[in-house]
Amino acid sequence: MHRITLIVLRNLSILLLVASFNLGGCGNQSSNADPSSQEILAQMNQAYANCTTYQDTGVVTTTFINSTGRTTIQKPFFTAFVSPDRFRFEYKDSLSSTAPPYIIWRDGVEVLSWSIINPGIRTEDSIGTAIARATGVSDGSAATIPPLLLPEIGLRMFYGETQRIDDAVIDGVNCFRILENATGDTVWIDAKTFLIRRIEAQHTFSDFSTETVTTYNPVFNGVVTYEMLAFNPPQ
Repeated sequence: MHRITLIVLRNLSILLLVASFNLGGCGNQSSNADPSSQEILAQMNQAYANCTTYQDTGVVTTTFINSTGRTTIQKPFFTAFVSPDRFRFEYKDSLSSTAPPYIIWRDGVEVLSWSIINPGIRTEDSIGTAIARATGVSDGSAATIPPLLLPEIGLRMFYGETQRIDDAVIDGVNCFRILENATGDTVWIDAKTFLIRRIEAQHTFSDFSTETVTTYNPVFNGVVTYEMLAFNPPQ
């Protein structure tokens, strides 16, 4: 129950604010020299919605802290997308190269998935259903970037109030930082391209707490190969 509660809280904190700002497209800087959190999120939303191709690699690192110490779990993931409807998302339960993946794949109206939880190819009713099924087990990574690329999934970031906090640098990239007041979760957004680079979340429960950091290495409008989009579940 603790882990289910954690996933629900995390999912609520990583959903997109749909705002009515008519801002620039993929990779454009905001015309406002000092944009608000709402303007930054709207520009981010517009950038993902307008991109032609997208790919990323990343890792969700969750540390569980209790009276006996700290335990860390890392789940790598990979996303590939070609507008409007070619899509593949994969995550693994560990950094091991031999760990079996969880795959979500779409080509037009056809949506397939493969999971170690129930091995075998599954035909999904919709991309939204497939994403929802993978959200908890992927520690939320399935429900962050894919809904930005595929708005029909119907998820949003930050249902609550947000504020802009001090900017920071990650891997040499200047980032805006947006804080959701209700949860204390923080999103790092590339100040030039409006790509998500990092998400930080902390939660406290009765007998343990968690610290989760999700990192992204994203590429907009680059080359997405056939191999990146192939549905290639384990034999």
